[in-house]
Amino acid sequence: MSKCLVMANRPKDVIYFYNLWNKGFIPLQESIDFLICQPYLDLVERTKVIFNLPIGKVYTFEEPLPTYYKNKNLVRNFFRYCKIIGRFKSISLADYRYVLTFDDSMLHHQFLISRFKKEHNANGLVFLADEGLILYDRDTKRQLGFTRRMAKKMIFPKYVPLQTGLNPLVDIIFARLPEKCNCSNPDQVKKVDYRIAEEDLSKWHEVFGVDGETLENLREISGNTILFLGTPFQLFGISYDEIINFLFSMKEFEASDIIVKPHPMEDSSPYKVYFDVLPAHIPAEILMMGIKFKFVLGYSSSALIEASLYGQKTYYLNLKLPEKFCDYERQSRFMSDVIFPVFSIHPYNLIDGP
Repeated sequence: MSKCLVMANRPKDVIYFYNLWNKGFIPLQESIDFLICQPYLDLVERTKVIFNLPIGKVYTFEEPLPTYYKNKNLVRNFFRYCKIIGRFKSISLADYRYVLTFDDSMLHHQFLISRFKKEHNANGLVFLADEGLILYDRDTKRQLGFTRRMAKKMIFPKYVPLQTGLNPLVDIIFARLPEKCNCSNPDQVKKVDYRIAEEDLSKWHEVFGVDGETLENLREISGNTILFLGTPFQLFGISYDEIINFLFSMKEFEASDIIVKPHPMEDSSPYKVYFDVLPAHIPAEILMMGIKFKFVLGYSSSALIEASLYGQKTYYLNLKLPEKFCDYERQSRFMSDVIFPVFSIHPYNLIDGP
């Protein structure tokens, strides 16, 4: 029996998978198995029941820890990657005809893709689905993180982690902005639309546990409200005080209300002291449907693409991160030049103010 294995990173990947499968981008299979981070197991089970999907086995693994700022969690993450790879080695790939991944550069995804193509099924197809912004980053000189370099050198040197979109083992790439896609062969890119069908919205509310209070708060949002999409700024060396002060300056300058949608990796409690806050675990794509904001603002969030596709006015936050963490000029150039048709550079700067 030919089967499909889906490797998912985040809750919204379940939505993206369903849209790809429902619209025929992924060939219909008798059974679809999932490989997903442990906290999202129930999410897959609810999606299976509510949408009546042919999901079979669901494998789980521990999510890698963030290591962005000051190499935080570096040692712990190295050993966690070892554990994840051990978990992936235990999964038999012989029966799979297709593999769908949402990031072909992450170490554990690259490892499994390599096993699938080189050891089990050279004729199988690997699909890469666009879930974030990194697929549009044309800076091919981006260095691998320390954890990846050490793991590649010490544990499995034959499995080479590559930048997203440049993995030669990927056969087909699904992208929301194919003309901006960073890939080796443009002919392998197919344009996709992840927007949720209106008739499916109530089902996704049920999958993600959107309660009556949240729905009521969404209905009360006016056209003078700004939606701020959070990012784990603390991992980038930016404090909550800096972000909140910036939001207050923007609120005063725009004479608008602000509602915050935190990133799942953020602590949302500091926002709640000053602003209305939407549930962090619910994808922004679900919360934006049927609501017109004054504009949507974010830093490094793929939800900005979705906001634009849903007809929202979107702005990229021109945020200066500490130089020791980020090449500010390169990041700004990427966001403005590569995604310019979707984003505009917002006239605020966290350092300089409005």
